[in-house]
Amino acid sequence: MVTAFLNPEVDDDDIYMTLPKGWPEGLNAPTIVVRLKKALYGLKQAPQLWHNDINTFLLSLEFTQSLADPNLYLRSNGILMLLYIDDILMLYPEDATKAVIEVKARLSEKYKITNLGPACQFLGIEIHREENGTSTSTCTVTGISLGQKAFITTILKRFNMQNAHGASTPLDPNVKLDLAEDRGEKELKDIKGYQAIVGSLMYAALATRPDISFAVAALCRYNSRPFSSHLAAAK
Repeated sequence: MVTAFLNPEVDDDDIYMTLPKGWPEGLNAPTIVVRLKKALYGLKQAPQLWHNDINTFLLSLEFTQSLADPNLYLRSNGILMLLYIDDILMLYPEDATKAVIEVKARLSEKYKITNLGPACQFLGIEIHREENGTSTSTCTVTGISLGQKAFITTILKRFNMQNAHGASTPLDPNVKLDLAEDRGEKELKDIKGYQAIVGSLMYAALATRPDISFAVAALCRYNSRPFSSHLAAAK
């Protein structure tokens, strides 16, 4: 979606604003009152207004809102639509291609949209297709895999770990994570730095690396009081 927050109208609330610079001086008189008729970026109600607007429209297209995630919409012909603010990811079986084209046409009639074609990345998650065939016209997608190589490379560089050697397990089985003050260790002064490492690992664990979930959960227990051994385990 292009400028998504500018689409919904403000009907229920009376919201007033000062005129922006550039209007004729006469219109900037103290007696002039301007009522906002459409949402603007920066307006605290804008996200809710946008969600209500797109939700109403998708329901009119016979989509059903998922009970598990309010940003996931499903249709009886197998079309799945996932929203993230103004980004939309659509998944569908091959026999629903015609219906998808119709949905896209209806969306483009109501909103200004940009069709980026087959998804290669969504929210920092890379989408890789395994194809059989010698040309684009004859290729058949046989499988889809997800990855976060760019994201993981970025956090490695951020925390100066890009030249570190890999390990076969996400957590050293010989390291016992606990409050290490009994062993004479000192608490970390840079608590936020530790939290930043664990938070970055958490996104990878939730998205594409469930194999590190246990290790990340163990490290999260010490976010408020990390010791040097916890930082070593995080690295």
